[in-house]
Amino acid sequence: GGRFHSRFLVKTGGCTPMGEAMWWAMREALERKEARKIILVVTDGCPDSKVAAEKAVAHGRRLGFEFCGIGIANPEIMNLLPESSEVVDTLDQLAPALFRILQRTLAG
Repeated sequence: GGRFHSRFLVKTGGCTPMGEAMWWAMREALERKEARKIILVVTDGCPDSKVAAEKAVAHGRRLGFEFCGIGIANPEIMNLLPESSEVVDTLDQLAPALFRILQRTLAG
């Protein structure tokens, strides 16, 4: 980690609590009245626990959630969500990748 602004110190610790984050997002969205609930996972890392992330996705799908993913310079999201994710390496690739994913998801 390092400083990117005089008031902030960013420390990297290698943590990506992806499963926990998906459980939190599902809990927040569960009571919403929208017919479709889509969770977009954007990550630059691997889940701390692949098993926890896989269980969150499996349970979420049983509840009717749809999952999409964007990997930032890291292809690990493709292992978790192979049918609905892409990897980007530059900022210019982000918007087109997101639009492709959403187009496939919304049309599917």
